[in-house]
Amino acid sequence: MSAGGIESRDSRLTDRGGRLLRRARAAARRGPAWPGRRGLSLNRADRTASPRGASLTAIGMAQTPQSNGRGTATAVARRQLRAELRSQVLVLGGTLAVLWLVQIVNVLAFGGRLDALGIKPRTLRGLMGIPLHPFLHVSFGHLAGNTVGIAIPGWLIVNRRRRDFAVVWLCATLVGGLGTWLIAPAGITHVGASGVAMGLMGFLIARGWFERRFAAILGSLAMLLLWGGTIWSGLFPQDPRVSWQVHLFGLLGGILAARLVRTRQRR
Repeated sequence: MSAGGIESRDSRLTDRGGRLLRRARAAARRGPAWPGRRGLSLNRADRTASPRGASLTAIGMAQTPQSNGRGTATAVARRQLRAELRSQVLVLGGTLAVLWLVQIVNVLAFGGRLDALGIKPRTLRGLMGIPLHPFLHVSFGHLAGNTVGIAIPGWLIVNRRRRDFAVVWLCATLVGGLGTWLIAPAGITHVGASGVAMGLMGFLIARGWFERRFAAILGSLAMLLLWGGTIWSGLFPQDPRVSWQVHLFGLLGGILAARLVRTRQRR
C-alpha cells in the first residue's frame, strides 16, 4: 500500500473518531439515555415533556388569580357588610341620640319648658307640636321607655331598608300629630315619641298584608304575637295621663307607611 493511501485512511479514522467524540460529549450534556433509537426517542420525549410542564405551570398560574379573585370578593363583601352596619347604627343610633340630647338640653338648660312646644289640640300654636312632639318628653323615664319601643322595631325596619324607617317616622309623626290635634281634649299638651313607636310596630304588622309574600306574612304574624299586648295597652291605657290619641293615629301612620313602601311579589 502506498504512503498516500495510508495517510488518507488515517485521516478518515481521525475524522470518524472526532465525530464519535463530539457525539459522546453531546450525550453527556443531555444526560443518560438508552443506546440507539430508543435513547433518541426518550430524549425526544423529555424534550416534548417540557412544554407540557410549562402548560401545567401556566394552568397553575391561571388558577392563582381566581383564588385571589375569591379572596378579593370576600374582602369586598366584608367591607360592604361593615358599611351597612355603620349606616344602620348611624340612622337608628343617631335618631335616638338626638332624642336624648334634646331631653338633656330641655331639662338642664330650660327646666323642661320646651315641653310647652308639644301638641295643643285645635290651637294654631299647637300645630307647631305636630312635627316636634316626638322629640319632647316629660321625664328621662318617659324617654327611656320610648327608646326601647323605637330601638327594637326600628332596627328590624332599618335592617331591611333604611329609607323605610324615615317614611314610618314621617307618617307616624304627621298622622299621629294631626289626628291628636283634631280629636284630643283641649287644654292638654301632648308630647313623646310613643306614637312613632306604635307606628313602627304597626308598619311591621301591616307589611305582610300589603306585600302578600309568604315570608312577610309570617313576619307580620310574629310581630302581632310579640307586640299585640303592647299595642292593646297603648290604645286602652289605664293611666289617664297617657295619650291614646297619639298611639292610635301613630299606629295608623305606620300602617299607611307600609302601604306606601310595599313591594309586591312579581307573578
